[in-house]
Amino acid sequence: MWSNKQVNPWREGLVEKKNRAYFLALLIVIFSTVILLILAHGVISYDLDQQKALNQSLEQESHQWDASMNEIQAYDKEKKTLQQASTIIQALQIHRSDLVILMDGLARMMPEGIYLTHVTRQEDKIHLEGKAASQADIARFLADIESTQLLHSPQLSLVKADPETEDDLTTFHVHGKMNEPTVDSLQNTLNERRSEHNK
Repeated sequence: MWSNKQVNPWREGLVEKKNRAYFLALLIVIFSTVILLILAHGVISYDLDQQKALNQSLEQESHQWDASMNEIQAYDKEKKTLQQASTIIQALQIHRSDLVILMDGLARMMPEGIYLTHVTRQEDKIHLEGKAASQADIARFLADIESTQLLHSPQLSLVKADPETEDDLTTFHVHGKMNEPTVDSLQNTLNERRSEHNK
């Protein structure tokens, strides 16, 4: 009986020691698990923050890219508008120069017995209306236009005497396409006119 009483406390102490060791190991496992969970949460949070920051940066760059593209498109549109305006201005300047040459040439070569009442233009087509003292003056005027190349293929579309006028003038219409006369052709015609007048 004595030996059993001595053994039982020893066994109880051993069991208690094992239980303590078990609970200690369990606490260590639980503590380690908590630490790992905290670390994992921190890593995941850090990764999420990094990803969020990256997404925000990409979104900002995307907005900047869109803004740059919009500016480029607006610049291209403005450039095309300016080019179109420049083309129109150049065309108007060329047409104005052509019209000035035409009017100057007509004024220089106009016979004494003829005068113009209307000069109209539609694109490259010119329509002249005038009055002449005789049909010979009209024929001479038409020949001068052909020789100076003021108009391409000038055509006489109307020759009509106006009985209502007291001066017996004849109304005429001439139409043709705009040409760019040369200075030499105009000067030659003027020289011929002067020589004929001197005779």
